[in-house]
Amino acid sequence: MNFSFYKIIFILFFYFVTGCQYAFVGLAEKIVEDREHEEQIFDFSMRSGIVSGLLSLDPNTLLEVNVNVWNRKVLLTGKTRDFFMYNKIQNYVLNYPKVEKLYNEITYTKKQNINDMVIGECKKNTDLRESNDRHSMLDDFFIDQTIRLKLIALGNSSIFNTQWRTIEGKVFLMGEAYNLIDKKRIVHVICGITDVVNVKSFIEIRPEKLP
Repeated sequence: MNFSFYKIIFILFFYFVTGCQYAFVGLAEKIVEDREHEEQIFDFSMRSGIVSGLLSLDPNTLLEVNVNVWNRKVLLTGKTRDFFMYNKIQNYVLNYPKVEKLYNEITYTKKQNINDMVIGECKKNTDLRESNDRHSMLDDFFIDQTIRLKLIALGNSSIFNTQWRTIEGKVFLMGEAYNLIDKKRIVHVICGITDVVNVKSFIEIRPEKLP
């Protein structure tokens, strides 16, 4: 058995452990979403199927590619090693059953850095940071948790229909807001978080359902 065999076994074990953790967290968060349970369950099932399919394409690539699903719309973030894998992932998701729309924010390292790809609704002056000051996974994790606390502090129920993903200080949003004011407020609050470089939003406007 060569080293690559053990590497694949390790990756599978890693995703089994972390996948269980995120599954429980994801299901807990969906309880407060203002959506039908059938929609939430369908999105959760679709995300699981897409992740499983990407894992079969290339276990190594999946370590740096993230998948979010909202009302059959898919957001891909992260980066791949080359255009071939980028195109392979994109085609797989586009042809996945029931996917209505794809927001592909994946970059491939041989073309350009992710810093050059994102022109968001909120962009800070990156010159304030040293050029060699890179975001780590721990920094992104801290930003994610801060976003969670900030949005809860807003006290607006529409924020529970928001998903986010942080990649090297860039925050990608998807989901729904009750009105444009709520959408702008969410982006503004996240942009004010230390170490957030910019925010790109795919949040759609959907009026609040009447009781």
